[in-house]
Amino acid sequence: MGIRKENSTNSQNEKYITECDLAYAVCKIGGRWKILILGKLENGKLRFSELRNQIDGITERMLTLQLRDLEKEGLVNDNVLSITSKNNKIYIATLGGISIAALENSNINFQNLSRKNGFPADYIYQVYAEGNNIWFGTDGKGLIKYTDGKFVVYNAENGLPARSVISITGSENDLWIGTSDDGFYRFDGKKFTKYQNNSKQKDYNIRSIVQISKNKLIIVHENGLDVINPQNNSVQTLREELGLQNTDPELNVWSRQDFDDYAGDYIFALGNKIVHYFDIENENINQPETRIKNVSLFLNPIPVNTTRFNHDENHISFDFIGLWYHHPEQVIYQVKLEGYDLDWVNTRDHFITYPSLPPGKYRFRVRSSATDNFENASEATYSFIVAKPFWKQAWFFIPLIVLFGTGIFFYMRYREKMLQKKANIARQNIEFQYETLRSQVNPHFLFNSFNTLAGVIETDQKMAVEYVEQLSDFFRNLLVYKDKDVITLQEELQLLENYFFLQKKRYSNNLQLQLNIGEKYKTFLLPPLCLQLLIENAIKHNIVSKDKPLNILVETGENILRVQNHFQPKAYMEKSTGIGLANIKNRYSILTKEQVKIVQDELFFTVEIPLLKP
Repeated sequence: MGIRKENSTNSQNEKYITECDLAYAVCKIGGRWKILILGKLENGKLRFSELRNQIDGITERMLTLQLRDLEKEGLVNDNVLSITSKNNKIYIATLGGISIAALENSNINFQNLSRKNGFPADYIYQVYAEGNNIWFGTDGKGLIKYTDGKFVVYNAENGLPARSVISITGSENDLWIGTSDDGFYRFDGKKFTKYQNNSKQKDYNIRSIVQISKNKLIIVHENGLDVINPQNNSVQTLREELGLQNTDPELNVWSRQDFDDYAGDYIFALGNKIVHYFDIENENINQPETRIKNVSLFLNPIPVNTTRFNHDENHISFDFIGLWYHHPEQVIYQVKLEGYDLDWVNTRDHFITYPSLPPGKYRFRVRSSATDNFENASEATYSFIVAKPFWKQAWFFIPLIVLFGTGIFFYMRYREKMLQKKANIARQNIEFQYETLRSQVNPHFLFNSFNTLAGVIETDQKMAVEYVEQLSDFFRNLLVYKDKDVITLQEELQLLENYFFLQKKRYSNNLQLQLNIGEKYKTFLLPPLCLQLLIENAIKHNIVSKDKPLNILVETGENILRVQNHFQPKAYMEKSTGIGLANIKNRYSILTKEQVKIVQDELFFTVEIPLLKP
């Protein structure tokens, strides 16, 4: 939609041509190319015009005007934004929906599509024909495809985030869609991909988008024209140099001067300016050519083939240029010193200095662009090394490392020997203490056994003989285990059986023993004679009589062996040698970190000793 002035020889018709907004279509009807024009007049009527001759050789005198109120004849709305043709039908986009017009001589038959009869939108910015499809760009309803009487709506639900589609170009599998405030997208028939670039104009306020070749698009926006190659993302801007800044063009006001796909001249109306763009086939959108002019050391030029510097030659400068003869003042640069800079640095200067560079490998990179798009910009590089000082060189510090490592090695060997010596001494002390503690067991038990035997001999000699046999068995087993630090619980129970027999002969039914041993614990380990010492301790410090028999329980728990007796202390305590419980505690302190637990209350005296896993 735009304003166009025609200098017609018919003065009566001139005012209608100069004061109307035009929407036009080029179509082939009855084997002849024709131009159809719809325009809105000041009095609210629509003008329908038909250039009846073929396109070649059309002159202004061939224009005939017909003033007709097309809305009364069936046009859905008289606010026309876009018009195109396909298969002898005219598709008219309006603010009230779509009208499909069929021309029969001077008659026009309209088929209207609007929200009233199920069409998804009323406000249509553009109608575009390609292949078997008619595409509609809408306000707020996304993109609509019309094929064989069926509609497909593309919006945020199926991949197109933009709600308002302003302009459409391309083919079904290479369709380009311009939006009102979200840039433009490419549709490959399956998904929408937003065009991204490094330009300052991130999202174009698009008025028209035109595909003029497979790798070239023209974007018309409020600040001028951009020619974009979407394959390599290069951009050529046409703005201030053509006086196109702030032109505020209307929507989709352009014309192609021939009808072969992607060839020929293009005319664009931007405000009060007409731009004639002539496309050269396979023309590339050029970028400036980047060169490094000079390399300087402390601001003194040096040969560019100098690539190695001493550690104190570290003040290096670069002079560069981007050759762009069209508009050299538009050239901007990006520089990066790899090994020093973390990212590209934008600048319009032609000179940069890196002072006090630390030793290392570097590569200076510079690229230039006539826009702010550097994706395919030409680049120049310069690689160099700033050497390390001698005291940081390998030949200097490797001997120091070897010397230091040798000292550490001999120190560690000396320390290891000292630790081993201390460990041997400690182990010998422990073994000595253990042997001492173990040797204390035999005299203690033997003393009590002989006292018992003396009493039995006086009362019952036969029992005394049996008692001596059991005592002999007990000491025989003791000799078997005398060189062992630990024995199994099964073996300890055998020792207990012999020992308790001896005590039972002395105390008869006044002394009772209950065993509750879990089978899985019989292979667990403990120091030998622990049970004998605990049973002996219970007998020694508690009343054992007919009135108060002494009941002793031996049972296993969670990795422990529990010995428990009724707490019934004697009125007059016998003098204790202090060997019993202390002996057990000391032996366990040598073997394990687990503690021996002793619990005494009003009813029971309980000792829990750890069982060691085999």
